[in-house]
Amino acid sequence: MGVLPRFLADARVATVARIAIGALFIYAASSKFDPLKFAQEVNNYRLLPAPLVNLVAVALPFAELLAGIMLVVGLRVRAGALAVVGMLCGFIFAMSYVWAKGIDIECGCFGKGTKVGFRAISEDVGMMLLAIEAYAFDRGRFGLDGLIARLRERHPAGW
Repeated sequence: MGVLPRFLADARVATVARIAIGALFIYAASSKFDPLKFAQEVNNYRLLPAPLVNLVAVALPFAELLAGIMLVVGLRVRAGALAVVGMLCGFIFAMSYVWAKGIDIECGCFGKGTKVGFRAISEDVGMMLLAIEAYAFDRGRFGLDGLIARLRERHPAGW
């Protein structure tokens, strides 16, 4: 196995990727807890009917927060990483659509006014790579999943 595959398969590298993407998603969620402002940002994409805009504006921050917490604490890592990958696929699709249409809007990513374009899409692709790394190589050894597994090994009757 080459140096890069060995590096990527290292549990410590995967743990850093897991915690980094989890923290980013917690931070991203925290910037979206003003449902009226975030609903306007979602509506700017012109992809969803009004009732879905409001649903996404209310539900998405909680989904991001939950997935982020799962990744940071290492609980159900693969589920959290898969949720993040799914959300990022949606974000990348939406931003690519808007960018291709020439619609000049802010992405609504971190509440800081980043315009939709190559940079914002590239950042999401980078975040997706972190989530894929966590999904593929983090076995929860350095998180709650690992702690639970060790407790089950030591006390099989208690679980």
